[in-house]
Amino acid sequence: MILALLLVAALAVLATAGYFLGWFNVAGGGSGPVTSTYTSTVRATTADDSPTPPPPPAPERAAVPAGAIPANEAARTNAPTGDYNSVWRGTEVTSEPFALAVRDVFVNNYLATNRTEDTIFVYSTVTGQTYEMTCRDNGSYITCRGGENAVVYIA
Repeated sequence: MILALLLVAALAVLATAGYFLGWFNVAGGGSGPVTSTYTSTVRATTADDSPTPPPPPAPERAAVPAGAIPANEAARTNAPTGDYNSVWRGTEVTSEPFALAVRDVFVNNYLATNRTEDTIFVYSTVTGQTYEMTCRDNGSYITCRGGENAVVYIA
């Protein structure tokens, strides 16, 4: 019962306010211009807020060091580089399966962090061990070094 009385009182207050505020057109026409206010907040972008620009595109063919040993078909056929699909071994002790595993871990890490310089951990199917590899961006290719004198170039 009390709830019903409160509801009726609230409706009466709203109806009265609506009448005096011009919510209802009871006179058959408007009595003048209606003014409304719109407020918008715009956040200015500062240099600190702007997104980091993407790195410049890698050259079409990476200039990996002389003596680099192709580890996959893209490197063997001198395919265009810049998409991290070409892989070379930098030393004879670096196995081809390990070089390809380094590339896979590097790319997954890059996609997750957008970093081309990082330390990654790579499992070797040849030795059954996991090795720490430090990768550095040389501009046209990435060099990953670590493990037991392993060197991998990715472009």
